[in-house]
Amino acid sequence: MITQVEQLAERQFESRSKFRFPVPLHCPACGAVFETQRLSRHERLGLFGVLACDCARYPVVADIPILVDGMVTGARCTTARLCRLLDDDKILEALFEAVYPGQPSCSDRRSLNWLLPAGWLARQARRARRQHREMWLRAVSGLQRDNTSATVEALLDLYFGVRGIRDCSSRDYFTYRWSQPRHLAPLGLVCGVNLGSGPLLDVGCGAGHHARFLVDSTPGRSTVGVDRHFFLLFVARHYIAPSACYVCCDLQEGLPFEDRTFTAVICINTFHFLRTKALCAREFKRVLGNQGHIVLAALRQRFMPQPTHNLALSPTRYAALFSDMTTLLMDDAEILKTYLEGRTPSTADARPAADLRGTPLISLIATPRAELALAGKALGRWPHARGRLGINPIYRETGTELDGSQLLERRFPSQSYVDENREMLDYLPTEVRLEPDVLSALRLGQCIPEMEPHIRSSVIIDLPADYRCTGTATVLKMQGN
Repeated sequence: MITQVEQLAERQFESRSKFRFPVPLHCPACGAVFETQRLSRHERLGLFGVLACDCARYPVVADIPILVDGMVTGARCTTARLCRLLDDDKILEALFEAVYPGQPSCSDRRSLNWLLPAGWLARQARRARRQHREMWLRAVSGLQRDNTSATVEALLDLYFGVRGIRDCSSRDYFTYRWSQPRHLAPLGLVCGVNLGSGPLLDVGCGAGHHARFLVDSTPGRSTVGVDRHFFLLFVARHYIAPSACYVCCDLQEGLPFEDRTFTAVICINTFHFLRTKALCAREFKRVLGNQGHIVLAALRQRFMPQPTHNLALSPTRYAALFSDMTTLLMDDAEILKTYLEGRTPSTADARPAADLRGTPLISLIATPRAELALAGKALGRWPHARGRLGINPIYRETGTELDGSQLLERRFPSQSYVDENREMLDYLPTEVRLEPDVLSALRLGQCIPEMEPHIRSSVIIDLPADYRCTGTATVLKMQGN
């Protein structure tokens, strides 16, 4: 399988001379500008190569520079191994190593040993590992073809499914993020902030859900997403927000950009997970332009019960990290409320840090300007429906009426998902009927007035092409069965 992939890769690559990025990149360790040692372009997957400076070599895989030292987060390989594979022109094998999450775990293996013949479980485990690796090889090989049946749902399920029941929450979070409170409230907040006219930085961008909105809302400008998780960046670059650019790096070791590069730094549902918050805050300020804004949205705070492990601070401590800037703190529940009413938050919605101790999620805006004012304006076209329109994947078809109307039912993936996103019960209807003219407009890529109530309630949203699985056949074909 590897040999066939390598031979196919060699036929589809052509040499390039220099890796170009929308903003200057620097080594996160020594600060030097990179030299391009190798670079090739795949007609579907983009650029592959090696960047180097005096202290290190870093791979570029599928258009994404991986500027980390050691293990690639979420994979089972090092950047040094990726560079060696790229030196040998093993392009798709490098992609496989960068996205492959490793073997499925068997937590009850030890407890079953005494029930089974000697060596039987070990042989079964070796067979399962071999089959699992071959399945991923077929999946990665299929990604290079224009007619691949891979969808975002299938990729997320394939990736997070091997990690056992504990990672189902991660799969559900990224698959069904489009209408979560932690997605909609930040959209409303960002719409109310002056993003300037220069490049935008999305810190902890994950699979690119908010990067997609930034690209659609600010045409002609560069949006750069950074995250330490390569697989999620791959999904963002090649499926969810392909018009943005991405860098795989560890935020807690500094950002690989020049001073004052961006007119806005946006960090959503990420900052409370970072251990070196003071360092990250200084880095945000360093790469921000003199008149720019920092937006930290969906921040968890330490006075409330935490559904997931994190390193949340108090509202006062979050504000103290930006004490040299003008700041506003807000309750995310209020931001979500104004969003559902069709407007952005205003300065009057800001609250003192002491008043937010009982609030599960908060947001912070900071700027070096002397004044920070939010006007509180009408949203206009809904931010969650500004691109290609589709049906929210949280809904599943339950039937078709005689007139051709489609019946949908809201189906949450788990009870834990409901517990963490309970606000969705208030604005997502349980059952929906989509009329034939609405279905026809969706197929034609049109937005008609009859869609408005469905868009308002997040039944119809901006959804990338090749996002949903239409049935089990898509997943099975993706896995090569």
